[in-house]
Amino acid sequence: MTSRLIPAVAECDYLVVGGGTAGCIVAARLAAETGARVVLAEAGPTDAGDHRVADLRRWVGMLGTELDYNYTIEPQPRGNSAIEPARAKVLGGCSSHNGGLFLRPHRDDFDQWARLGAEGWDGAGTEPYFRRVLDTVRPISNPARSEWARAVEQAAAALGLAGTPWNDKPLDDGAFSWVPVNADAAGNRLSSSVVYLHRSRADLSSLTVLTDIRVDRLLVDSNGRVTGAETNRGRITPRVETVVAGGAFDSPALLLRSGIGPADQLRAAGIDVVHDLPAVGEHLTDHVLGVAVWESKRPIEPPAPWHSTQILEAMAVARSSWASTAPDIQIEISAAAGRDDISYLGFGSQTIDVERAIVLNPNVCYPRSRGTVRLDPADPGGAPRIDFRYFTDAEGHDEDVLLQGFEVVLEIAGQTALGDWIGKEILPGDGLRERGELSEYGRERSGTVFHPNGTCRMGAADDPAAVVDPRLRVRGLEGLRIADASVFPRQVGVNICMTVMMLGEKAASIIVEDHAKP
Repeated sequence: MTSRLIPAVAECDYLVVGGGTAGCIVAARLAAETGARVVLAEAGPTDAGDHRVADLRRWVGMLGTELDYNYTIEPQPRGNSAIEPARAKVLGGCSSHNGGLFLRPHRDDFDQWARLGAEGWDGAGTEPYFRRVLDTVRPISNPARSEWARAVEQAAAALGLAGTPWNDKPLDDGAFSWVPVNADAAGNRLSSSVVYLHRSRADLSSLTVLTDIRVDRLLVDSNGRVTGAETNRGRITPRVETVVAGGAFDSPALLLRSGIGPADQLRAAGIDVVHDLPAVGEHLTDHVLGVAVWESKRPIEPPAPWHSTQILEAMAVARSSWASTAPDIQIEISAAAGRDDISYLGFGSQTIDVERAIVLNPNVCYPRSRGTVRLDPADPGGAPRIDFRYFTDAEGHDEDVLLQGFEVVLEIAGQTALGDWIGKEILPGDGLRERGELSEYGRERSGTVFHPNGTCRMGAADDPAAVVDPRLRVRGLEGLRIADASVFPRQVGVNICMTVMMLGEKAASIIVEDHAKP
C-alpha cells in the first residue's frame, strides 16, 4: 500500500472515491481478492499516528476541527437549526470519528430493504457480510460498568427492560444492554482504516491510497460511461469502474457537481446536465434524539481500564404505540463531566451549567421525515446545502415517537434504584410535563446521532425514486457504483457504523462477482 502524488493522468483498474467507513473496505477487498490496481482517494489526511483518532475517548474533541467538514444545516422550521452534522474528513471516515458504538440492527430492517426493491439485501442476504465484519473487526463489549450505570440497569429492569447482550440476538422487545464498541481492550479505535488497511495481513501491494486529494467531478463520455475523475492533483482513469463512497452528503454532491442529478437543480446551479436523475440528493434521513439531563447527586467515576464518561456505557430500547416488528425508541445512557462534554448534542452557543451530569437521551429509530442535499446555486463547488426537514412527516410520527421516548426516560429516572443518583433535572426541566410543551421542547432542543443516509437510495432497477439498483450501479450510467450510507433504502434502527461496514463488504463481493462473469 502506498501514498504518493499522482501524475497528470493516473491509470488503474478501480477508483474508489472516499476513504471512509465503506470505502476503505471496498478498496482493500478489491485489491486483496483480485490483485487489481486500485486507487483510493480520500479528501482528508491519514489517521495513522494521530492520537486524537486512535483514542476512542477523544472523539468529541475532533468535532469542529480540521478533521471535520464543519457543515451546517438549513434553518429547521420545526427542529433545531443549531445542529452541526459532523462528517469526518480523515482516512477511515466516520469510523475514525465516531463514538465507537458497534450495534447490529434488527434483521427485519433488511427484510424491509428488500421489500423496498433492494433485492438480495434482506436479512439472509446481508447475514454473511455482517458475519465477515464481526470476524474481521472483532469488537469488544464495553468493559465499563460504572456504579451509576448499574443503577440504571436496575431501574430499567423494574420497567421490564431486560438485560440482553446486544449483538448476540435482535433486541426484539424492550431491553437494556451494555454496548459493544469497535475498539480493543486499550481503547484504541478499530476503524475501517485501522482494520482493513493499517493492520491488514492481506496483500495490498496493488492498492494506492491517496490522502488530501479533492475529487472535483466525475467524467462521463458520450455513451454514458463514467471514465474517471478530475481532481486537484490531476485526472484518475480507471479501466473497470469507479466506486463513489463519499457518504450521505458528499456522494450526492459529487454527482451533482458532475452533472448527474435533477436537471432543474443542475441548470439553476449553472451545471450542464449530463444525466437527469431526479432522486439524487433526495430522501435524506437521520436519527434525531431528545436530550434529557440531570445533575448527579454523586460523583461518577469512570471505571478502569479505559472508559471515559464521553462514551456511552449502555442502551435501552422500547416500543412506542407506532412500533411494529422492532423496537422504535433507543435510549442512550451516559454521563458527562461538565458542559464541554455535552455541548455537541446540538445546543449551539447555549450553555448547560452542571459539573456532573446524567444523560438519558431518547431517539427515534425509524424516522419518517425526509430531507434533501443540494448544491448552493451561488457556490456549486462549496459546501452542500443540507436540509434534514426534521419533524415534517405528515403523520406527526417522529414528534410523537420522540415524545413517547421522553415519557419512557422520565419513568426510568423516577425509579427507586436511581434515587441516590438523580438530582436536579436540568433538561427538559422540572415541571415540564404537559405533552404539548414537552413535545415542543423535544423538537426545538433536539440533537442528532450523526446517522445521515438515503440520499442516493437503492431500489429496483426501474424505480424512478432510486439512484442505484441492488447491484449498487447508478441507474442509466455505466462504470459507476455507490457504496456508502447514501444508498440505504430506509434507516436502520440503531447506530449505523456496523451496517456501513457490512455494506462495504457486500459491495466488494458484488463487484468481484460481476466482473468474474464471462
